[in-house]
Amino acid sequence: MKLLKHIISAMIYSLFLTTCGYIETLERGNPLDNPNTKARIVFENKETITVNVGKETEIRKKIYLKNTGYSAANGVKATFFTTSSFITPISPDTWPTTIDYGNIPAKTNKWVDDKGIEHSYAWTLLYTIRFSVSSKTPKDTQIPINISIVDDSGSRWIDSFNVLVQ
Repeated sequence: MKLLKHIISAMIYSLFLTTCGYIETLERGNPLDNPNTKARIVFENKETITVNVGKETEIRKKIYLKNTGYSAANGVKATFFTTSSFITPISPDTWPTTIDYGNIPAKTNKWVDDKGIEHSYAWTLLYTIRFSVSSKTPKDTQIPINISIVDDSGSRWIDSFNVLVQ
């Protein structure tokens, strides 16, 4: 009986401490002031693309943007660019180019084609960007493809992926 009393007391005490901690957390500041309540856009599929040296190679890439934040990102636009002369844009045919992703709700990802049309399935033959890598690119050259992402609130994120010629 004495053991049961200690177990019940310990459970009540634990519950009390947990509840007090929860109340204390709720009373600490305004949750709207928390930076974690804002939108945060990241480029999801940033693996390096490897191509063979001495061969002109066309790259087709779907660019998935993910909102890892806690509120929607509205009016999201991604601008693609590179400073490398070994890259030739195909679609869109000039760089830098800006593609409209529209609104991205919190905790979701989105990809659009080069016209800014959203697609919910990954198997389509459409891509966000297409470009070619010159056959004259020297071996072991790493070419960054940069992505500048903005939304209507003025938030800005920079990301990139690389093309490696081997």
